[in-house]
Amino acid sequence: DTTPPPPPAPRPPIVPRYTSIAMDTPANSGTVSGLVVSSAGNNPLANTKVVFINDSTNGGQESTTTDSTGKFSAKLASGSWLVYVRDENGIARFQKKIDLRDSQVQVRLVSR
Repeated sequence: DTTPPPPPAPRPPIVPRYTSIAMDTPANSGTVSGLVVSSAGNNPLANTKVVFINDSTNGGQESTTTDSTGKFSAKLASGSWLVYVRDENGIARFQKKIDLRDSQVQVRLVSR
């Protein structure tokens, strides 16, 4: 007999079983806040951009702007961040590296 065999029965669909789901929740983040001051006179600088670059391989970036009293606050994912302040010419100047681990970090930045 030259009749081909019947095709195999289709397999049932694979249904994933979730044992845990990783999400960006408050447990995976922290807050960095602080003050930006001028290098001459330590006067608070209003409307100054503060840039945060994630120091991991994905290199995410966040930014915030100081208020009228030079203060800022930003919620960031946990990890290491490089902190920059943009000067009056718009050039980002490196300030420091911070490690944010599910907590709150206070910094004082001096615009150069």
